[in-house]
Amino acid sequence: MRTNATTNEPNNNFTSLPSPQKPPTAKDLIAANVKILVEQLEAGHSEGLTAYLTAMGRFHNLYPPLMLTVLHASERDAPKGRDRIDWKLLEDRDLPQNPEIRL
Repeated sequence: MRTNATTNEPNNNFTSLPSPQKPPTAKDLIAANVKILVEQLEAGHSEGLTAYLTAMGRFHNLYPPLMLTVLHASERDAPKGRDRIDWKLLEDRDLPQNPEIRL
């Protein structure tokens, strides 16, 4: 065992490793960046917003607008022992109208 030469006490000068942290989620990163952008705008700086809009404009030119139909369906009566099923369908084609479907 190593001891401190001046006090004759055990030397416990070990550096502990930082505990591993979970990487931030995409939602966390977006929220943090939006917060920074808002702070910059409130301080009178619009360079960050200009850069963001420029980057988003590149994607806008690559992908044309897309019309989507959202169908949200729910099971009427759930069987005993489980919750009813709810689901959503995003469709980019025109869907035929069906008079049997109740909204």
